[in-house]
Amino acid sequence: MNIKHLREQTGLSQQKFGNFLGIPKRTIEDWEQGLRTPPAYVIELIEYKLRKEGVIADVNPKSVLSEDEKIDAVAKRVLSKYRVAFEELAK
Repeated sequence: MNIKHLREQTGLSQQKFGNFLGIPKRTIEDWEQGLRTPPAYVIELIEYKLRKEGVIADVNPKSVLSEDEKIDAVAKRVLSKYRVAFEELAK
């Protein structure tokens, strides 16, 4: 899933989408036009927030994971990506 697809699911303009997420409109534009690419974990976190806030529908509303388990899974993925990045910087 990409940022443009997520935004289009919300029905929001780039400005309103950016305001909702606390991301500048220009950054949203750059991501959608392919001028810049957000890290994969950022897309995952945005999608999670949109689903959690009920802005977009959950594809599988009868998920077997509790909300805490979902949060833990996202947090583990994000922390793992940061750890890898920091290890690369430490070399």
